[in-house]
Amino acid sequence: MKQKMQYIQTLKQTLKLNQKLLKSLDFLTDNIDDINKVVQQVLETNPFLELKSPKNYDTQQLLTFNSNSR
Repeated sequence: MKQKMQYIQTLKQTLKLNQKLLKSLDFLTDNIDDINKVVQQVLETNPFLELKSPKNYDTQQLLTFNSNSR
């Protein structure tokens, strides 16, 4: 008689937020216009990123980043 064995693995990962990490997440509290300005500045200064406009203009403008280094 063959037994079927099922192996279930659970991965638990905890992340402790230190002050540096909290500060790096602080920009998420900014409004969408400020975030868009920062992203636009990064796009203009980093040659490996490009902006592709969304095809659905009913929603708010979304930014998609593609790496040119491939």
